[in-house]
Amino acid sequence: MTIPDICRFPGYIFPKGRYEGETASGGYHILVRSEDYEGPAILDKKYAKEMRFDRARSVKDLVVIKHDPDGLHVAKNHYFDRLVSAYYAGNRPKTKRFPHWEDDWRAACSREQFGSNAFRKQGRGKKTHWFELRGGKSIVPVQELSELRTLKGQHEFFPASLYYQKGMPRTLYKQDSTDGVLPAYFKGETSLNTGQTRTVHIYLHGFTSPAKWHFGVLKHVLGIMDFGGNREDKKRWEAFEGKKVGNVRESVFDRCRTNSDRTSCNESLCRKKDCFSQIHPAIREYCDRYMKQVLAFFPKKTAKHIRIWNGNRFSPTADPKIVEVKCQREVRENPFSERHETLILRGYSYDWTSHEPALHLCMVTLYAGEYSTKPSPHTRTRFEKGTLLGYGKLRIL
Repeated sequence: MTIPDICRFPGYIFPKGRYEGETASGGYHILVRSEDYEGPAILDKKYAKEMRFDRARSVKDLVVIKHDPDGLHVAKNHYFDRLVSAYYAGNRPKTKRFPHWEDDWRAACSREQFGSNAFRKQGRGKKTHWFELRGGKSIVPVQELSELRTLKGQHEFFPASLYYQKGMPRTLYKQDSTDGVLPAYFKGETSLNTGQTRTVHIYLHGFTSPAKWHFGVLKHVLGIMDFGGNREDKKRWEAFEGKKVGNVRESVFDRCRTNSDRTSCNESLCRKKDCFSQIHPAIREYCDRYMKQVLAFFPKKTAKHIRIWNGNRFSPTADPKIVEVKCQREVRENPFSERHETLILRGYSYDWTSHEPALHLCMVTLYAGEYSTKPSPHTRTRFEKGTLLGYGKLRIL
């Protein structure tokens, strides 16, 4: 039987196997079995430590580490480094297709399956910034940003695409509390420019970029000038939130810098100087308030524009799709005072071609000032556009 492509890629899990004897090189012949394939595989002894086949001949959860002319090579343990090198070049995912990842996440990220049991996260001892993310059929290594260690909450999973594109969300994030409100679930409808209307299931996640989270607070809430803010930004935010914003000593941010296009904090510099852990305690309250305002603002009656474009560089018509939602409303309190409230969310849909797709969106920015004229990271890409409906339909369930 020909080995399907899905079973050849590192990280695929065979739930069952049976010992068939030793190889000439001292490894083991294993008959592996899954719903996709049943056939021979090789288990090297260094990936089968502490196993005793003289006592039991069956084995569970064998992970593919490579496929070569000798056949399938699987591992029971000590496989994580092999998966990292298979998926990543340095800190970025490799630009290659992983069909088992696509198929696994298409199901696991849907409304029917997504939740606490869809993926299992496990930290990897010596690799302090890596986690093993296990779906239904595959294991994917994912990175933790070092800034997350400052935050109090549990690691939450955002299904970020392995097809790396600059400016898109990351896989792991944290809140700075333990109340466990994220991701929040909403239900709505989309109406695209094609006239098609469909029900959508929306999972609103937190900020997967700690640098963007801090930048939003420093510029739009506190109005810090070095981050492009001003006194009027702070006043508009106070009117928007209905709550006073105190003063934070600007010397706290002396070592912090923005990136070149002034849309976020300079992440690499922040990491090098360990700025995040020093700054966060001074603005922790405002970071929490900022995130709560996103959750409160999203379901309000606003103009909600949605754009969908290709997230799979190997197949333009296939899933996953990149999704961007921009929520806007203009508030005029009197002839001399008005605010333009804007929320931008960005993420993915892994089953956009289904009848009722799920959208996984993370927080990018929220502000009460002038509408931003800066384009999204993918303005040169062809996309579908439309609106996200509707007031009364978009709700937490």
